This record gives sequence, structure tokens and C-alpha cells, in this order.
Amino acid sequence: MKKTNLIIRVLAAALVLCFSLVMLAGCGNGDGKTVMTFAKDGKTVSISEKEFSLLMKVMKAEFFCSNYVTSASDTASLWVTQTTDENPVTYETLNKDLIVKLAKTAAVEKLLFAEAGLTLPQETIDNCKQLIKKAEANHGGSGFYKKYYGFSASDFYNIYIPMLLRTTMVNEELCKDGGICDATAEDLQTYYEDNYIGFQFILLDMENKVERDEEGNRIIATTKNAAGETVDATYYKTSALTDDEKSEKQVLAETILAELEAGNKTFEEMVQEYSDAYYSITLKDGVYVEKEGSDFAADILKAVNELEIGEYHKKVIDVDSGKYQYIVKRVALKDKVYDAEVCPEYKDFFATYRDGIETNKYNAHIESFFEGIEVDMATINTYTMADTYLSTYVDDYFYALYNGQEIYDYGY
Repeated sequence: MKKTNLIIRVLAAALVLCFSLVMLAGCGNGDGKTVMTFAKDGKTVSISEKEFSLLMKVMKAEFFCSNYVTSASDTASLWVTQTTDENPVTYETLNKDLIVKLAKTAAVEKLLFAEAGLTLPQETIDNCKQLIKKAEANHGGSGFYKKYYGFSASDFYNIYIPMLLRTTMVNEELCKDGGICDATAEDLQTYYEDNYIGFQFILLDMENKVERDEEGNRIIATTKNAAGETVDATYYKTSALTDDEKSEKQVLAETILAELEAGNKTFEEMVQEYSDAYYSITLKDGVYVEKEGSDFAADILKAVNELEIGEYHKKVIDVDSGKYQYIVKRVALKDKVYDAEVCPEYKDFFATYRDGIETNKYNAHIESFFEGIEVDMATINTYTMADTYLSTYVDDYFYALYNGQEIYDYGY
């Protein structure tokens, strides 16, 4: 399956939450008012008040679980607290706006689903119903859902599951080979050139040293794969530095910079001699990451972005309170590094690259229809995050994580 779009990406976590105990759903009697209507090419679909209410409850639970907090934090003061980003808004506004966007997405997907002549897989829905019945039997009957989640079990398989299935199926339809949202060769190259940077780096672990064999080669650590087999890891075997070794290593970065400045050795040679990072050694041409939002620390990305190609940063970059020190050099982008056939050594780094571009295209396509959606804001404004029912599941989720218990995903 291709990488999922907006609503799946946001709601998938919530779906795992419900299926951890095999349950989640509904909203009271009747569908209530129509809060959104979308018409296109003679077809009209709508989002009911019940559907919107369901999204409110699901997303409120997801907000608490994704932030690893318990229901005790569900106070009036939380929802009027402002975010700390460049354009702060209250958590009430942040979440409510997202839910409205999700509801619009669901409306567009309903119409595109019908337009493509797709049908829901009844077997999947029936399987969901059977799981629900088992959960009901184990928890004292159907009233458990209303008490525990604030909505009925039937709405789970009548509203929520179909919503997710439509998302998945429309996504696959539009992102299939030759589809509207399929990533073309030009898309792949353009996104790479516009959003990626390349750099080589020397990483110094200030608390540990990499162990080496008799020939001086770094020893690769081992780990267990999913089958329980021992395999090579993507990091080196290390041991703790002594106090004397720590003192010596504190001046190593400055020594490296001095040698680079003197031109005694190339940056590439210094990487191979001194770096403690597996990928800095094995990917000799460098690593290639998005300019913003990669796994590398923000200070590292900032330094690399300020460099010209071929330049190295003249200062040591401290990361994680000085536990690690980095020296970086910007390099030119390697051609088609995202293509596993051209650069197989980078395939793990770009495993979701194509899917990500298709997700962006899909979301842009869905949002291009938003202006054509009629929205009953008067009814929507009667709903608030503060007043929305919060599932007590969020506490079970929190304590399960806190105690190291597994959160089960039944695959829906």
C-alpha cells in the first residue's frame, strides 16, 4: 500500500489506540444535522453531525495519547493554552481546525470514492464486527463502549472503518502507476533538488570509544532481527571512556579542525580516521537529508545550510548537552541517490521517499476541492475540544507505555 494521506496519517494512531483493546466508535441517536456538503459533476456527498462528533472524540483521545499525558490534564486551562510556534494558537483552535480539515478530507474522499466506482470490502467490515462482538462479550456487553469511549460500537464499523477504507482505496486509486498522484521521474528529481542537502561528518562520542580489532578496523555491533537471528547492526561496538580518555578526547575536535586548516589531510581522510558514526564511515560520499526536519539535530542542519558546497564548518557543533561533537562539510547532491537501483547503499534512507512525494501530491489534490465544500460553521462551532468526551482509554494507553507493555495493532 502506498504511503497514506492526511486523514489516514493522523487517524492511524488513533485506530491503533482503539484496537489495542479491540474497540472504539459512535455518537448518540440519529445523524443530526449535515455539517458539510460537497457537490461535483452531478454527485453530492455530505458529512453528518454524527460523523463530525465521532472525529472530535477520536482526535481528542489521539491528542492525549500522542502527547503521552493522562485524562487528568483535560482541564479548561489546557485548551486555552497557546502553542509555542512562530504563530501561536490555542490548543483548542489547533485541534479544532485539524478536525475540520479532516472532515473536509473525508467529504472529498467520499465523492472521489463514488466517482471511481469503488466499493467497500464487506469482509473487512464483517471482521471488524466480529472483533467488536468478542470485545463486548469480554467487557460486560455493548453498554461498555458508550461508557468507555463515549460512543457506540456500531459507529465504529458503520462510520469510522468505512472512512478509513475510503481513504486507503482512493489513495491507492490516485497514486497507482499513471494515476493523478503518481510520482513521476521529474517529481522525484525536483523534490530532491529543492529539499535536500548533502554533507559528510565526523562524529565524536564524548562518553564512549569505538572498539577495534587487531588490525585497527572498527568492530560492528550485532543485534537481533525480527526472526531472532544475530545480524550486523548499523552502529559500532563501543565501551565507556576512562576519565583520562575523556580528557584527551575533549581536545580532539579542535585538533582535527587545526589539521584541516593546515591542509595536512582531507576531510574524507579525517572522517575515516576519527569518526565514531557508522554511516559517516560506510557512506563515504556523504549523507543526504531534507534541509529541515531530518533525524539530525537542528544545529547540524543549520550549520550545513550555511555552508557552500565543498566548505566545512570551522567550529565544533555540540549535540545533546555535549555528549556528541560534530564537524561537518557540505557536499554536492549525489545524482539520483533516492533510486535504489542507482545507489543501493542508500535504499534504507529513501525507502519512503516516493511514497512521501505521492502523499504530498495526494493531499494537494484533495485540498484543491476544499473551496467547493459548503460548511455549516454555526453547528460546528457548538463543538469544542474542552467539552468533547475523552475516552478513559488514554489512561490505559499511558500506563501501558509507562510500564513497558505492548500496544497491540490488529491490522486495520
